[in-house]
Amino acid sequence: MQHSQMIAGAILVVCLIPTADTCGQEKTTEDKTAQSARPNFSDHIKPILRRHCLKCHGDDKQEADINLPTYSSLLKGGSAGKIAVAGQSSQSLMFKAITNSDAEARMPPNSPPLSKVEIDLIRRWIDSGLRETATGKSMAKSRDLTFLPASNAGAKPEGPPAMPGDLAEFAGPKVVRPLPVLAMDTVRGLRCSRSLLKSMFD
Repeated sequence: MQHSQMIAGAILVVCLIPTADTCGQEKTTEDKTAQSARPNFSDHIKPILRRHCLKCHGDDKQEADINLPTYSSLLKGGSAGKIAVAGQSSQSLMFKAITNSDAEARMPPNSPPLSKVEIDLIRRWIDSGLRETATGKSMAKSRDLTFLPASNAGAKPEGPPAMPGDLAEFAGPKVVRPLPVLAMDTVRGLRCSRSLLKSMFD
């Protein structure tokens, strides 16, 4: 009886221990969830700014009038206008500054560039709509790709057709041959008369 209980206990322990494959699957699922999550300012962007940017763009100092400690101050922008355009990272001064190929112009100054992970987070945050929190709404405007032609698109324009103006006068060359060249269809056996050819080349 005691021997049977020991065997049953061992089987139960083996069943409860996750296998290596199971652990790998759980980790992969967590990684995919983290990657697919939409970045937001509070959880993802603020820590990056705190590490790299607040020395020059914080409460004590605001280069180019840019202050980045809070979400509202970031959206306000600086002396050159907005630094982040919702849905358009390629048009955002913030993203251009951290990805500039010129080391002297790239932000942060006199420091190594941001990591690829940090740059990708900022890019995705801007492109997904500058969300403030995980439950915040996207600020990016939805694009309407519906084509609506004008009501008079098929109508004939009124008045004379538009013509280019101020064209230089053109004098055509004098025609040497009195008659145009006639094509000869050899397949059907059509031939020009000798008199016609003679009049053309005289």
